Amino acid sequence: MAQSEPCVRHALIALGYLNKTETGSLKDARSGFMAASEQKTLLFHYNKAVNSLIGLVSCILFICIEFLRGNYDTAFTYFNSDLKIISAFKRSQIPSPVKSLGPKQVLHTSYYLLEIQGRPFTSVLEAQSSIYNIRNMAMIFIRNIGLKLLNLRLITEEDLQHQKDILESHRAWFRALEELERKTTLSKEDAITANSLKANYYCTYIFTACATHTNQIAYDQHLDGFKALINHTRIVLDSIGSTSSSSPAVNFTFEIGVILYLYFAASCCRCSVTRREAISLLERNPPREGLWDAQQHVAVTNRIIEIEESELDPVTGWLVERTRIWSTIINGDMDGNGRFQVYFAVGLWGEGRGRMWREWFVL
Repeated sequence: MAQSEPCVRHALIALGYLNKTETGSLKDARSGFMAASEQKTLLFHYNKAVNSLIGLVSCILFICIEFLRGNYDTAFTYFNSDLKIISAFKRSQIPSPVKSLGPKQVLHTSYYLLEIQGRPFTSVLEAQSSIYNIRNMAMIFIRNIGLKLLNLRLITEEDLQHQKDILESHRAWFRALEELERKTTLSKEDAITANSLKANYYCTYIFTACATHTNQIAYDQHLDGFKALINHTRIVLDSIGSTSSSSPAVNFTFEIGVILYLYFAASCCRCSVTRREAISLLERNPPREGLWDAQQHVAVTNRIIEIEESELDPVTGWLVERTRIWSTIINGDMDGNGRFQVYFAVGLWGEGRGRMWREWFVL
């Protein structure tokens, strides 16, 4: 395709240039983006590609380029274009009554049935595809429940049943993966991937299980799950080895491997020792994963701990509910000096009692 389509060819050249010149740090990427006049090779091929932009493949390549550049807004502009193309295709494949939902709603609709497996997987790749489908369903559910709580709407029996189904899908997936591991000798690469997938499992399982609660204490019941998540991410990070590599490639990956899961554990697990284990793993500075930057999330989680541990229960020694962070929103538009905004929310938001404020961070 690169030989026959100028857009694809120039986009790949631009992407290859970034892969050899970027460090992987989000701060460095944003600094380079602000000083774009110095990147003549990138800009030449980028502009050539934009001038002949075509279809889904081109949008995907531009998303990759903007992720590497740390350009949050433009990356999601291309991402939304991709979703519209995919949505239009899927709408052409489904019955007419569903088409009346419109593209915006179709984008938030899961086309996957609940995957309660009755057999082991035949490969790690199959397990990976399956957990991604389940994760997508979980994220849609969590988003919809979050909107209900924010708008003080009641959680219905249907919502609770949907939650149970998704959690059972997670458990069935885990059993199927364990069966694969018992019956198959996995390659070293597949074994590492399996550990990353298990970290994914614990993250989305805990998040889904706690989604319908209006307080943060619910997360305290999942300490064993948080510990398992951290153990699996540690195995993945140990496989990466030293971050001081002589490879000419950027310290970057498009796959979500550990950063999101460790950030979740450090933010939502209120066991002082366990959450600090998560931060210590983030401090190894693993490759940036899309727009997930380890240094940035270490800074934010350290601030979360500072806020939450400002007051402890005098009897139990655990954090009190009123200081627990209910939500953090990290503004992806970091400036060239590594300065970015974070919004924090505390309080019982599902009961209409909460407070939100903004703080600035500099890497």
